[in-house]
Amino acid sequence: MKSRISKIADNEYFFSVATKIYEIMIGVLISSLKVRFLGKDLTGRLLFMASMSKMLGFLFQMGYSQAYAYFKKREDDSFKGRYLGSAVLLTAVYVVICISYVIIFRPEAEMWFVMIAVPIVFLQQVMSGVVRVEKPKTRNIVFAITDTMLVTILLFAFFFSEPAFKWVVIIFIFLDGIRLIIFFFVERPPITFNKDTFRLFRKLFIFGIFPMLGAFLMNLNYKVDVYMLKKVMIYEIVAVYTVGVTVADQCWAITTALGDILISKLAKGGKASEVSRVLRYSNTLTLALQLVFLIFGKLAISIVYGPGYEDSYIVLCLVMIGSYGMNFAKMIGNYCIVEGLHKERMIILLITVITNVSANLYLILSMGIFGAAISSIISYNVCGIMFVWLFRRKGGQRVRDILFAKKKDYEDLFRLLRGKA
Repeated sequence: MKSRISKIADNEYFFSVATKIYEIMIGVLISSLKVRFLGKDLTGRLLFMASMSKMLGFLFQMGYSQAYAYFKKREDDSFKGRYLGSAVLLTAVYVVICISYVIIFRPEAEMWFVMIAVPIVFLQQVMSGVVRVEKPKTRNIVFAITDTMLVTILLFAFFFSEPAFKWVVIIFIFLDGIRLIIFFFVERPPITFNKDTFRLFRKLFIFGIFPMLGAFLMNLNYKVDVYMLKKVMIYEIVAVYTVGVTVADQCWAITTALGDILISKLAKGGKASEVSRVLRYSNTLTLALQLVFLIFGKLAISIVYGPGYEDSYIVLCLVMIGSYGMNFAKMIGNYCIVEGLHKERMIILLITVITNVSANLYLILSMGIFGAAISSIISYNVCGIMFVWLFRRKGGQRVRDILFAKKKDYEDLFRLLRGKA
């Protein structure tokens, strides 16, 4: 029995899915506690800050986390120390830029804390990218532990404190800050500063332009609707929309978990056929999750988030239609990162964002939050179709090989569960 359990736990895909299921459950609890404790106005402020932080984080990241997987496959053993040394140098540059911005422009409170968080978010994403390639199971464990810690903080606030903007700031900065500390403590990474570090800094900076734009555009495609809604609607309505999108995001949470392991395997020599296999698993699990959300989503939202979020279920049902497009974009996007197809990836994402913004400009004004949801359906699926087309050309994979799990996939799974894999 012990041997069977050990074999199952040692399977990185299986372990990643198991931890992601835990993160989904605890993520719903976190979202519920935020909404119930903070109320709609403060929740809307928090969600706006989170969206802007991620958007700027990807812009300032300069493709560093993607670069690690690409160069890991091509550099010697000293690369890790030089890579982290260059990341620390860039973090110092961002500290100066962000402090200068705050002093000169004196932005509103939300943007003040967003700018202060940028260097922390950047370095956390860099460390997370390193651990994702080197020790993907460790990364999943750290994410699960820190989510649990945030639940503890939210429960304390809910029972022993009053909602205030200071709690928005604490919740906003906690996960990135604590994960950064834990990654450094667990990984104890070598950080090298020498002339080779500065040479690599220049190489990474040039290399990172297209991955940075790709990552920024990918995140912009997720978040531009929230930003545009905020410009024409009050925070309370933004909160209702974001709750629906947050629940719908869980449809591709499994894809994200599998993608973290996939990029590690690709960086260590995995082939295009591995991408197809993981996509089949991902699409099958996504379909199962969608059925669960369709049946129980309305009741779950009313229980978890309370009254006033009825429209979130409609947003959920609409956005779920774009789940498969995002599955293709995430998985094939990882393949593009490792194989150096950054320009192609960026062009696809640029077309996607233009499609998303154009649709939002028209549909938000005429249909409100439902228009934003329909815009997401259009852009997600346009994105997915283009990535599948690229994958067929570059990876030589057939469409039918990336859709849903085959008989052999189930046989492999049952072999694993019996301890024979």
